[in-house]
Amino acid sequence: MQNKSIVMAMAALGLLCGGAFRSEATLADYQAAVLAEPSLVSYYKFDAGDGADSKGTSPLTPSFAGNGWLPATYANGLGGGPDQALTQDGSGNGVPYSFGSPAEFTSGQGTVELWLKPGWTGSLSGAIPLPIIFTDAYSLLRYSVGMAQDKSQIIVTDGNVQAIFFNLPTAADNSWHHLAVEFNAGQCIVIWDGQSLGTQAFALAVVSGAPDQVFTLGAFWFTVPLAAYLPWIGEQDEVAVYTNALPLASIQAHYAASLPPPSSILPVILTQPPAANNWYVGQRRSLSIEVDPLQLPHYQWYKDSGLLSSDTNSALSVSGVVLGNAGTYTCVVTNSGGSVTSSPAVVVVWPTPLTNAMSAYQTAVFAETSLVSYYSFDATSAIDDFGGNNGVLWYDTSFGAGVGGGSDLALNLGGNGMDRLGAVRAFDYVSGNGTVEMWIRADWDTIDFTNYPTILANWGNHNNANWAFCMDPTKSSVVCYDAWAFWSDINLPANAGTNWHHLAAVFNANNTWTLFWDGVNAGTNMLPGRAPYHGGQTILGSPLSGGGFANVPPWNGAFDEVAFYSAALGASQIQNHARIVLGGPVSSPVIKVAKSGNNLVLSWTEAGNWVLESSPTLPAASWTPVQTNGSPATILISSRNEFFRLRTQ
Repeated sequence: MQNKSIVMAMAALGLLCGGAFRSEATLADYQAAVLAEPSLVSYYKFDAGDGADSKGTSPLTPSFAGNGWLPATYANGLGGGPDQALTQDGSGNGVPYSFGSPAEFTSGQGTVELWLKPGWTGSLSGAIPLPIIFTDAYSLLRYSVGMAQDKSQIIVTDGNVQAIFFNLPTAADNSWHHLAVEFNAGQCIVIWDGQSLGTQAFALAVVSGAPDQVFTLGAFWFTVPLAAYLPWIGEQDEVAVYTNALPLASIQAHYAASLPPPSSILPVILTQPPAANNWYVGQRRSLSIEVDPLQLPHYQWYKDSGLLSSDTNSALSVSGVVLGNAGTYTCVVTNSGGSVTSSPAVVVVWPTPLTNAMSAYQTAVFAETSLVSYYSFDATSAIDDFGGNNGVLWYDTSFGAGVGGGSDLALNLGGNGMDRLGAVRAFDYVSGNGTVEMWIRADWDTIDFTNYPTILANWGNHNNANWAFCMDPTKSSVVCYDAWAFWSDINLPANAGTNWHHLAAVFNANNTWTLFWDGVNAGTNMLPGRAPYHGGQTILGSPLSGGGFANVPPWNGAFDEVAFYSAALGASQIQNHARIVLGGPVSSPVIKVAKSGNNLVLSWTEAGNWVLESSPTLPAASWTPVQTNGSPATILISSRNEFFRLRTQ
């Protein structure tokens, strides 16, 4: 066996060049390190093209043959050469399983360690995760481990279908990655490519008297909920089960044993620095940095050049933003080859939403020339305050405090209600352009990742969705789907929590949509099959029916100030709307001047509660308000000089 003492001693700082990879020799070192662990009880190498247990007495049956499914298949493994790995194609075939496996962890502690290679690209079906490990008994889930479809998270779920999420340093590519999941004293720890992703509270489900405990790889058994996972696509290799929660240093030593000799160590390479952010008091926000996950880097964050001693992960998270979080952040990333300092990320913190700004917000929205309909809910009804397209409330609906506080009201939906806005053709966005803007609050706490609560759905007359929005159950992204069941999601800048947030979805004529969250552009994604049908209902807070979208239930939370526009609003317009309530700087407007007969026509495009003022001289001794209803303002031309300005109220 090669001398790996140097690499293993620096396991937390080791670096593997992206071009170099494991070999038969390094795999042998890895296997020796695993087999040396005293608490190892089962080890599945798959090298003989079967599910033999190289350590214990719990071999994996190669398939669900009794159900008529095809047997497991094997392909090239982690180490190359004769090394074999379990391979699965997503059909549910080839799922090895074992009854009475020690992976049940009845003592409340244990570790599962393995190598995996994701084999899919793009979205498969909504945002349903793919299973890596399942354990259950009497059709009751004990715990499961899966990967998000975008390969950005490891998801661990208990018997009550309560999920916890561990963010990967960077989305996994389709190469081999090392994963360890540990349970110990009511906590779960996930380690990815030798790097800890953190510790979270997690209770293994207690299933007493269960001799049929089943341990499976890559798919569910008969557990609930069956619809919560798609079968795995890709490979798994070197699956090890331990009865103890291994120390982080042991997992890192295993991973380091798979690395090439120290001659392959290179300096750390920063792939994505942290981005500047505008934060608001009370939000949950984060900064993150990306480094090749095979580099095993050490992270250290700084604020205004001061050490943040407890922030040593790739992401710096703030659960509740305060004004003191404003500043300049950098991250120093180190490994045995050297260190690099990220470019600075400047964070600006704005105060909490202004409770007296709703009148100004409504004025700004009503000033938009493309406004079609507006629902304030202040009259304890679903009337349209602008366009006459009144809605009808159904089932579990009520009214409560709105985003503006005071007398401002919002529509509350308790998970079984809706506001049917009717068959409004203007909401179909036939031209391809349009905007939906609203304030939104998600009130659920329990995570059921089989369901994506509906925000808004526009149905065609063939019972197909022209377009519809829903929120993923973890409140971390908004998902849009079209008539052809094409799903596209955009991640939120921060978890929605249970606070009010400003949301704007902009449809563009090039078959894309853009999401703005609290005035920030969260991203753009494709939506190719939008609006082939017209004349159906538009529903706020419920999918109603049709299209086969069984996992998009009604909204549980509140809506306020819902606006529909016939045009794709610009980023500055949306940002200014949001900042009227949230605070922060509003873009300065530009006055445009035109002549119409004997009148001067002044117009400006920026939203906001602007007052037009005039003065006969500059510098002005004083400014006089001009009587106008906003933009555009028509003023009779006189024989004297006149200077104009806009002032925000």
